[in-house]
Amino acid sequence: MATPQNDVHAMRTRSDGLVIATLEQHVADLQVAHGEAKKNLESAKTAFEDLDAELAVALAKRDSFREFLVKSSLSRRLPTLPAEVLSNCFEQFCWEGNPFQANLGPEVQPDMRIANAPFTVAAVCKRWRTLALATSSLWCYMALPEPPEEETPAATAYTAYVLTIIERSKTFPLSIVIDWTALEDMEDRHDCTTILDAIGSQAHRWVRFQMNINISSAGPDMDWMNMFRSPTPKLRTMNCYARGQGELAVDWRNPYPRYLPVTPKLEGLRMSWFPLIPSGPLPLYESSSAHLFPGNTCFRSEKPF
Repeated sequence: MATPQNDVHAMRTRSDGLVIATLEQHVADLQVAHGEAKKNLESAKTAFEDLDAELAVALAKRDSFREFLVKSSLSRRLPTLPAEVLSNCFEQFCWEGNPFQANLGPEVQPDMRIANAPFTVAAVCKRWRTLALATSSLWCYMALPEPPEEETPAATAYTAYVLTIIERSKTFPLSIVIDWTALEDMEDRHDCTTILDAIGSQAHRWVRFQMNINISSAGPDMDWMNMFRSPTPKLRTMNCYARGQGELAVDWRNPYPRYLPVTPKLEGLRMSWFPLIPSGPLPLYESSSAHLFPGNTCFRSEKPF
């Protein structure tokens, strides 16, 4: 008959056997994992040594090529176009649309391709920008579509554009195209007054002048038209077109105001705002025709521009 002491001893023996079996299995698993890790480590070590050798070769090639580039840059330089030739290329690009083309009529609109051309050239690189800013002929064309809303960043940039063209063109003749036919508050806008005053100060440089306005925005005072009372010795074509219905409320009194006092080179003139009264006789060339009637002055020379 089994005694309690024998039962306890048997239970302890079974428990110890289970612990030993578990430990043996754990040791066996670790031995397998250790063997696999050793193989992987040896393989990784071999791969690392191969990569290390390949990296050393690549570094040597890179350093050698860098040294070659330094030596070659000292012995030869890339050819560059002379400034005069490059400046002429700029003119060919910027003048592709002929900014001084003598067109007359309300259909003439600001050509933004010509207007943007010098800014495109000046944005390429430092050398091109320096040369473009020194070439005043690139900045001879001023295009003014409808101005942005007043007192906005866009309106500030619009005015700055006008002043930039005036500054960069220096003393070179100007071709100006203004299309404000959609603007109904021209006389009430300070920025428009600033722009017209700036343009008027350069009347002696005008060669081609086109201005389309909305007749309702002209206003009764029309002080801005005083810019046409300055001498325009280089002016060849002028077209001023008014869109809309009605007439300008201008009180003409004797002595009448005189406009375009000096226009020795004028070849084409069309005014639909008001009866233009020149200070002297307009030059007439052979095969030319002139038509003068209230509210519309038109003169056109067939002489080539």
